[in-house]
Amino acid sequence: MASSGQALNRPTLPAGYRFSPNNDDLIVYYLKRKILGQQLPADVITTTDVYASSPDKLPLDDFKGGVPNEWFFFSTRSKDDNTIALDGGYYEIYPEGAGPITWEGKVVGYVKTLNFYQGSSPNGTETEWMVEELRVNPEFVPVNNDDRSTQAKIENLVACKISRVQPEPECHIFTINGILPILRQYLRINALDEEGRNGLGDNAEEVSPKLREFTSRNCPKLIGPQNFSYCNHTPSLYIVCRNISMASGGQALNVPVLLAGYRFSPNNDDLIVYYLKRKILGQQLPADVIPTTDVYASSPDKLPLDDFKAGVPNEWFFFSTRSKDDNIIALDGGYYAIDPEGAGPITWEGKVVGYVKTLNFYQGSSPNGTETEWMVEEFRINPEFVPVNNDDRSTQEKIENLVACKISRVQPEPEW
Repeated sequence: MASSGQALNRPTLPAGYRFSPNNDDLIVYYLKRKILGQQLPADVITTTDVYASSPDKLPLDDFKGGVPNEWFFFSTRSKDDNTIALDGGYYEIYPEGAGPITWEGKVVGYVKTLNFYQGSSPNGTETEWMVEELRVNPEFVPVNNDDRSTQAKIENLVACKISRVQPEPECHIFTINGILPILRQYLRINALDEEGRNGLGDNAEEVSPKLREFTSRNCPKLIGPQNFSYCNHTPSLYIVCRNISMASGGQALNVPVLLAGYRFSPNNDDLIVYYLKRKILGQQLPADVIPTTDVYASSPDKLPLDDFKAGVPNEWFFFSTRSKDDNIIALDGGYYAIDPEGAGPITWEGKVVGYVKTLNFYQGSSPNGTETEWMVEEFRINPEFVPVNNDDRSTQEKIENLVACKISRVQPEPEW
């Protein structure tokens, strides 16, 4: 699509996939390659001076394809001062948000966190904005001693993650929406060995055992490596970039080809419109990523969570039989209780396409159980959104009973 005839490296995303990389993704597959002038897995991160203005005045719309309230940019490195003064506010380093970034047992970079305050230091008011600045470890980048240009990039070019999170209420009670982005920033998943990361061969025996296990279940015959610019089948690296026939006999399996940094993180309307509705109608899904299980057959920690392999940390998606309409669902060792504030309609293009209800899991017996860190959001379709004949009992039954569930594990609210 480029004028020179070279295609732009921008992935075509199936519904529900978004750019939400781990720290090591950013260092290994984006910042290092940017410094060396190599092709990136996806041209998704633009360049701007993150410290030229307050975060709300940055060109946030230039970043597209991420999860809500997260933006990624390449930028010039910040000064080493604890405070960075800007027009109308300042950044202040958060000491607990600093540390090394490791990958395959090596320190590949470093991260520091800066919170944005309105007003003048040291008496400003903390805002909901923060920046995580990631720089590469110079020892991780191969460079000649006389290559001044690359050395300057190693020293000055960084990747920045800008987040907008809910501030802590004065009573120090965390809300789910407030704590979840914080959890995502610090929880990471181990990567495959280098052999598994480099790509797929014609023979599944050539790849790592973990990848071989994946391909034996999902890809009976893989096409050659010339079609893969990057591939990693670990939960930390995701996304479909090409429509490739991967099955024998010429029939395409709907299995993603994966790019660094992308994960399955659907909106509510994604789940209803592109997954649940199509599942009910027996149509092909954008990606075969959501398994089926009875979510209410056991406590959430005993569900087959490992069957879901494509999401962000501490989130799992399943198709399931709909829960009962009771406010309490008793299970072995605990129960689900409906959270009235977590219920409501789901709209898409001005239409109500479905409904969501939220259930928190408690240990013990109702009503005196102890709230846990587990919750389920159950999504059911609006029957008016599904075209079905009056005599099609099978589809009508699916409309009534089949739901999509998002299981989350979040920090419980402090008792005080």
